[in-house]
Amino acid sequence: MDLGLPMTIFVSVASYCDDLLLQTLEDCHRKAAHPEAVFFGVVNQDEIDIRQQLDALPYRHQIRYLHINPLDSRGVSWARYIAYSLYGGEAYFLQIDAHMQFEAGWDDILIKQLQQLAAVSQKPILTAYPHPFEMKEGQPELQPIGKGKVLYLRPKPDQQITPESPAVRFHTLLHPASEPVRGGHVAGGFLFTLGSFVEEVPYDPFLYFTGEEHSLAARAYTHGWDIFHPVDIPLYHLYKKADEKHRGQHWDEKFESVRPVKWQELRQRGMDRLRRLLLEGKSAGVYSLGKARGVEGLQPLSGVDYPNRQFNPEQKPITVGEPQTQQAAEDQAEAGADDTSPDGSGAAKKG
Repeated sequence: MDLGLPMTIFVSVASYCDDLLLQTLEDCHRKAAHPEAVFFGVVNQDEIDIRQQLDALPYRHQIRYLHINPLDSRGVSWARYIAYSLYGGEAYFLQIDAHMQFEAGWDDILIKQLQQLAAVSQKPILTAYPHPFEMKEGQPELQPIGKGKVLYLRPKPDQQITPESPAVRFHTLLHPASEPVRGGHVAGGFLFTLGSFVEEVPYDPFLYFTGEEHSLAARAYTHGWDIFHPVDIPLYHLYKKADEKHRGQHWDEKFESVRPVKWQELRQRGMDRLRRLLLEGKSAGVYSLGKARGVEGLQPLSGVDYPNRQFNPEQKPITVGEPQTQQAAEDQAEAGADDTSPDGSGAAKKG
């Protein structure tokens, strides 16, 4: 990865009736070490159009903005697919949610970590469920967790992989380490990688909510991308409580009651699609698994064995400095022979 390249970053934000969207954009821009290099792709699904507020910002020319009536929304995966279409060839890609906070210099922190992985991966991805923050008296209160530990993802226990429910739920565990942990699952609310990812692993608009991360992780991995849980996460996420009702829920009755296509139908379509992709290995057109390596290679990295419908919630984390299994090493070497440039330019080599 060439440090001499312009370090432009495309930040993808799909927002649904989120009161913190504008605050998220402003904090992201303000806290960047190089705000002039940060470009946003925003899909705002809301009754409230914030176009006028955006027009008043001095960096408005760095924001590509679409406003969509929430009645017409088909879910988060659909919205992120549209946000992908706003990509403008930036060197790096960051996908976040619309309720985030940032540390100062977050862009330098992420780029440095990605570049350090060039020694072990031509196509690295940084991802994890970020640290939490809470709103206290109208102000964000950051709550970093696991200092000196890596936040990595594993499936929760006491669940099953079935044809009706192929997507297992993941949660965050802590691993005392000073280097990244290899992963096999991604977080939709924090994913940082090369810009070429947008064109090589397109978001599947036919998924709904549950399963978007599973599909993306499996397709990224089988296309030769390597997932890492980073040491330093300079982002914070506002997590909603499980029983907390808020207007940012796509299935909220206000809009759901008058939508011609109900959320249950969209969810079922997504689950059927995920089953065919992960459990049956069937083609999904441009949203199919890649051919660089098999999906079974995710098992030692995430604990999930999709072909055999099994998982291990206690799968041992593997740091970058630890030896991989022989099969995983062979898979990575084979994937490294791919034709995508690792230099951060977002461009593919021509054969």
